[in-house]
Amino acid sequence: MDGQRRIGYADRLAAVESTGLLALPHAPGLDRLTRLASRLLGVPTSLVTLVTDERQVFASQLGLPSPWARAGQTPLSHSFCQYVVDNDAPLVVTDARTDERVHDNRAIDEIGVIAYAGMPIRMDGHTLGSFCAIDGEPRTWSATDLALLEDLAAAASSEISLIKAAGDAGHAARTMRAVLEASHDAYVSTDAEGIVLDWNPAAERLFGWSRAEAIGAPAIKLIIPPEHRARYAADVARVRGGGESVLAGRRMEMPVRDRNGRIFPVEYTVQVTAVGRPVFHAFLHDISARLRAQGELEQRNRQLEQANLLKLDLMGMLSHDIGTPLAAISGFSELLADEPLPESALDLIGRIRKATHRIDELRHNVLAMCSLDAGTLTARRQPVRLAHALREALDAVETDIPVDCSDSVWVLVNPAHLTQIIVNFLTNAAKYGGGATAITARLDGEAVIVAVHDEGPGVPPALRPTLFDRYTRAEDICGPRGHGLGLHIVASLAGANHGTVSHHDNHPRGSTFRLTLEAAHP
Repeated sequence: MDGQRRIGYADRLAAVESTGLLALPHAPGLDRLTRLASRLLGVPTSLVTLVTDERQVFASQLGLPSPWARAGQTPLSHSFCQYVVDNDAPLVVTDARTDERVHDNRAIDEIGVIAYAGMPIRMDGHTLGSFCAIDGEPRTWSATDLALLEDLAAAASSEISLIKAAGDAGHAARTMRAVLEASHDAYVSTDAEGIVLDWNPAAERLFGWSRAEAIGAPAIKLIIPPEHRARYAADVARVRGGGESVLAGRRMEMPVRDRNGRIFPVEYTVQVTAVGRPVFHAFLHDISARLRAQGELEQRNRQLEQANLLKLDLMGMLSHDIGTPLAAISGFSELLADEPLPESALDLIGRIRKATHRIDELRHNVLAMCSLDAGTLTARRQPVRLAHALREALDAVETDIPVDCSDSVWVLVNPAHLTQIIVNFLTNAAKYGGGATAITARLDGEAVIVAVHDEGPGVPPALRPTLFDRYTRAEDICGPRGHGLGLHIVASLAGANHGTVSHHDNHPRGSTFRLTLEAAHP
């Protein structure tokens, strides 16, 4: 980057900022590591530093003198750790006063840094700072010292990644909570016993019960009229016994009652999720006015359904976004749980894993009741060399199968849409067809037909007529769980690119999924 120091790289600085540790007052997990370093290495001072282009901030510190300990940071004029970042490599100093790399650093006189050993702290490909040990006397660092310090730096890197992921997940969860709070529809969540777990402000307004009053109470007594309670109780009992809800996934109308005993009609949708235990989720809104004006509302109904789908899509997107930081939290906590850490640290890691599961449960619960409406798609088409694009799609899913496609074949398509379609076909084959066995492409006049082949059990006949429709799910017949949107999205993307998709059953077994696109002549 034209001689620019690594310490000033914009993406590295953004990664440092994203940890949240520049402003976080206390990081107990990192404090345990610095205490451990001082005990094992026999040094008075150990630090976890995050280095910006102007200063170094102590994410954890032990043994610093005042005023630096109180300030929690120093300018770079007092930093040895900056060289660890700039070189992305350890810095080992026996006597800083005679070391030409750092002999003029002000930390020698003002902080008392004589011997220094620092190891890089990395996250997501960026060197954030250093885990270092400091002595006030000259010291020759042994190979054992440096190996121990390297292990502690790796543990600190994992801890920082965990802190960042937890912060990201918390932010995403708060955002999703804000969506529920702002929703105009009442949201009511209950467990398998029918006890209210969640109740948003719209539910407070609709039924007259406050959230504090509703949570922990039986929903059947709060909102279900007596004459409908048997039906509600039977459905809850069915799910509790391991069966499926007859209400789940359907848009229905029913009478409900509010706190004052007023009976009124609502339209509602219910989903049942089971991440460890069944949980019911319902969105409800009052349709009294609509029913009073039944003759005028056909067009308005369509608009309301569209708006409701958009709302659910937003929630589904937020649920997806939580998945990435949650995966990091779960992965790093599992790695840390296998490390020889103190019992107190393992206990905290266990708590983190439990909290991660709770957040993931909420994410899956919301995601299960959300779906994607493709709407009106548009695509900016351009000539794309097909063979190259097919290889990129295979790389994306880490699959290596034969590709029969001439390098001279070009198609007119949005490149991202093409990749998404082929990746979806490959993923579908992996889920239900034992994995794709080959990809072929051939010219047919002014069209190009791309086919993904598998030798699986094939698509059940009952599923074929609606295979590319919204909410068609293979698990309705057999196989893994899905959301019924993948092939519907594929068909919509193909249509936006003036193309088509189709399925063909092979004999004696297997399927071929075909994408037909307009040939290009660059």
